[in-house]
Amino acid sequence: MSTTPSFTPVPRQRSRHDGWNAEKQYAFIEALAACGIVRAAAEKVGMHAASAYRLRDADGAESFAAAWDAALKTGMAQLVDVAMERAINGVAVPHFYKGRQVGETRWFDNRLLMFMLRHTSPQMFGRFAAEVDIAERADREQAEAEARRLAQLERAEALLAATEAELCEIEADGSTEQGLESRHLQHQIIQRRDRLISIVAQLRIVDTARAAEASIDQLVAAGRYSARHGAIFKRQLHVGGP
Repeated sequence: MSTTPSFTPVPRQRSRHDGWNAEKQYAFIEALAACGIVRAAAEKVGMHAASAYRLRDADGAESFAAAWDAALKTGMAQLVDVAMERAINGVAVPHFYKGRQVGETRWFDNRLLMFMLRHTSPQMFGRFAAEVDIAERADREQAEAEARRLAQLERAEALLAATEAELCEIEADGSTEQGLESRHLQHQIIQRRDRLISIVAQLRIVDTARAAEASIDQLVAAGRYSARHGAIFKRQLHVGGP
């Protein structure tokens, strides 16, 4: 069953193929319910977030605005589900050697888990969390930032996969006599792919650093390294404190 709320589209004085016609409004609300991010939903239908907000404030937009609020609530609930799933099941952190993946570890963020429990079951976990968490506000902000990072990583990886598929289609089309416009489009897609690879790598750095730090802590606990050597290794890896 669709989670997209029904609504009456905002009336438009002129019908334009690049404007907010009824079909584009329906697609925007559907995308917003799926992702919970206004900018991402607007981009998916080929529009800017600023124009979406202007449409929401236009005359006759009451039904559209109500559907917007409902879709945003649905989308945010899905983001919470993603954060909860990652808090419980952890995040897979791949390990590479000479460009090839040779294994992975799973990183668990207990602070993110406590944040999710505290807000989904406040009567059960709120008081306990307040008693054991002397830096509640800092932890909450960090957990919220982590949830946003994970959501951004999900979206960036999805966009990267779609871009790779788009590029494969063009390359499979395969004509060596591509026109200037086609070659220009291929170059743009390659640039977009490279930017997305950089974004995903930056968002993954946190996971990789934490996994490396956890591995060092395990070796120290097992007596393989002294605490002093562990601290030195963390500094060399840029994952620990001073």
